[in-house]
Amino acid sequence: MATTSARTATTTSPFSAFLSSLYIYNSSLGQADSTVHEQLIFHYTPSPPTTNASPKPLPLASSTASQELDKQLRAIGLAQGIVQFARAFSPDAPVQEVRTQKGFTVPLEVEKGWWMLAVMGFAFSF
Repeated sequence: MATTSARTATTTSPFSAFLSSLYIYNSSLGQADSTVHEQLIFHYTPSPPTTNASPKPLPLASSTASQELDKQLRAIGLAQGIVQFARAFSPDAPVQEVRTQKGFTVPLEVEKGWWMLAVMGFAFSF
């Protein structure tokens, strides 16, 4: 009796995905340039493990906090632009993800006007 062996395909990848940041925003909340920060409801960035003996987080300086808020607003602004651009070509099927060499972004409208944005990065290991 002949036996057939099934090949198990295992794929090894030189990279793995990780959560870089997560946003919840509503673009209808901050319409003016001075109130655009009101669109950002929630932001999460996982902190890397530290070897510092002190577990207390260091307070952010005003300019550092401003730079971080600017980075967050640019991320959701880019996502809003991509979603609006994609709607011009496919109004019934929203964009599901945007892939780049460094990672991918997943915008998801969970309710009318309420968005979750997951920014994933790639960790390369060779």
